[in-house]
Amino acid sequence: MAFFKKIPLIAFLFLLSAYSFVGWFMAGAVESWQKWVYLVPCAAVSLEFSRFCGVLASRYALWLGIAGLIVAIALALIHPLTEIKSVFGDWLQSDAKAFLSVIAIAFFLVLLLTRLDFINEGIILIAPGLLTRLELQLSGYSDWQAFSIIAGVCLVSYSLGILSYQYLHNNPLP
Repeated sequence: MAFFKKIPLIAFLFLLSAYSFVGWFMAGAVESWQKWVYLVPCAAVSLEFSRFCGVLASRYALWLGIAGLIVAIALALIHPLTEIKSVFGDWLQSDAKAFLSVIAIAFFLVLLLTRLDFINEGIILIAPGLLTRLELQLSGYSDWQAFSIIAGVCLVSYSLGILSYQYLHNNPLP
């Protein structure tokens, strides 16, 4: 029972509302996803009628891809930033690698500035996760407990958003 007393409810409400909105939005974006898959990647390699494009264009592929992205975001929120230096520290020792890193960072900065609409949506997903992570850290949860709680709440609220869209639009899941 003491495990549940320490859970920050306001941060979880923010997290629940943000990810249920993402589920609602993704459930409504299935048709545009299917059109994009058939027009861009499948048409580029002449796979319009292949089984791969049929699977890739399904609503479940979109929803599972976003669920994987949600777990990756939760894992990135839990991973301490001090350990990133141990991963990338050896990479920046060489001048050529450092130059490539600067070019890549500049490229991603240009993408960031030109596509602010996507960046804003990403910030809307990351901010409640960071708030919940900080609240869980202050409550004394370990990193893996916080990851499992955040990932679980995010995936459940994402699924609730999809199911509520399907229910309210009378579009049952097959």
